[in-house]
Amino acid sequence: MFVELKRRYGGNRTNTIASYSAANCPEVDFIVGDEATGEPYQLIQVAAQTGIDRTVVTDFGDRSLSDKFRSEIGNLSAAMGNTGLNHGTLISLDEEGEITVPTGTIEVIPAWRWFLR
Repeated sequence: MFVELKRRYGGNRTNTIASYSAANCPEVDFIVGDEATGEPYQLIQVAAQTGIDRTVVTDFGDRSLSDKFRSEIGNLSAAMGNTGLNHGTLISLDEEGEITVPTGTIEVIPAWRWFLR
């Protein structure tokens, strides 16, 4: 994923690709932003499988959700709130959909489709 992000955004010297973490968000795999202005414009989380079985998530403490799902989506949602972005991307092996979280919308996209964008 990093190599593809570098190919897409590396031509502009002001773009930065890094991982993201904060007190309420242990890790989001990638944040892409403008280094000169400090403005983030994309958050990307990568997970082989999340076990997504619904498109609206309001309670990340819900025990019917898998631990992996709560972790991946919860971290991405927290990072969205921290950065002011209302959209995030979760790249998986074969899952696809859209998840509404309190901070906005998360697009779940299979890796093959993301690479073809």
